[in-house]
Amino acid sequence: MRTTFDRTRGTDLADVRRENLHRVLEVVRTEPGSSQNDISARTGLGVAAVSSLVNELLDAEVLEEAESSAPQGRGRPKRAVRLSGRWADVVGVSITRTLITARASALSGAPIGAASQSFSAPPTPDEAMDAAARLIAAAVGDAGRGSRGPRIVVAVPGAWASTGFGGIELDWQHVDFSPLSRALIDRGLPEPLVGNDGSLATFVEGREGAAADFSNAVVLFLGRGLGGSAVIDDALLRGAATAPGFGHTSLDPDGALCACGQRGCAELTVSLTQFAAKLEETDDLDGSQPAEYARRLAERAGDGEPRVLDVLAEAQATLAHLGAIVVSLLNPEIVVLSGPGAPLAPWLLPEAVGGMLPVPTARGRFDDDTAVLGALAAAQELFLSDPLDTRAGSPAEWS
Repeated sequence: MRTTFDRTRGTDLADVRRENLHRVLEVVRTEPGSSQNDISARTGLGVAAVSSLVNELLDAEVLEEAESSAPQGRGRPKRAVRLSGRWADVVGVSITRTLITARASALSGAPIGAASQSFSAPPTPDEAMDAAARLIAAAVGDAGRGSRGPRIVVAVPGAWASTGFGGIELDWQHVDFSPLSRALIDRGLPEPLVGNDGSLATFVEGREGAAADFSNAVVLFLGRGLGGSAVIDDALLRGAATAPGFGHTSLDPDGALCACGQRGCAELTVSLTQFAAKLEETDDLDGSQPAEYARRLAERAGDGEPRVLDVLAEAQATLAHLGAIVVSLLNPEIVVLSGPGAPLAPWLLPEAVGGMLPVPTARGRFDDDTAVLGALAAAQELFLSDPLDTRAGSPAEWS
């Protein structure tokens, strides 16, 4: 699965080689211990071409020798490879209202380090970027890749506009992330790519989560707000400024006014913030992490608490309405509820959504880790898409 639709694949010899390297690495990512014959069979590339590509990747320490995943018969053992497990090649970061988390891993996915910092109140942009730079450096530790450094992706709740980043959850407007880039460069690390948390959640659920077996899926990311995106033909759907989101889909033109300026948005019924407000326990949500609050709500719903069940039943009706719209527009094979609020899926998700051809629903796989794991997965994919770092420059934002 790719982070975006790539309309320039194979337009010149350099693009063709990058694409072939990516195809080799994708086989090895999904099937560690693949032999060159396995890779040739899976990609359609000739064995000689695969051998050349594998040697190049071994020399660059992107791949390393491994035991073959296939049973060995008579004759010479097959040469097998896997993604490198030595360096801190990828870093994922999640910035939320109360917590910043950084995780570093090897290209293989093996953990390298992690660091986090909690906040009693939403951090200012300067506070968040200073903390993120320190946490990234701490997570990477001494396991960097010299002058190249790891791929770094940061997940943030909000959207990009021509004036900068803004987010209701963080109460940020017109934020420029260049100070984070400078702080990382000062620490000998490359500049990050910054993306919407719902978009990154969708990517990881589509790549290795509840939607991994489907080429077309919708993922709803439930946290303090409601976001998400879609996978279309095995590529992440990204809009001009940010992921579709879904939470600010207006379902009732005469409904309550949303902070986004519209009326009757889905998020006004389906979000942990709204659940807490309707139950008159906003302080409980503000005093804990969203996943903790969601788990407590799930326990209370399981115990049959009437007020909680009423709030969740209203939210389920909204999700059914939203799901019908999303299904009619995008025609997915599955709709997934992911994020910190996923433990509430049994009370929020209808078994299927849509009209004439109902689409099944499923709970996401990663809960409160979804955003940071999405950032890690996107960082790994960005690395694999250009493993020899042949493209100059790196954008500072990734919606």
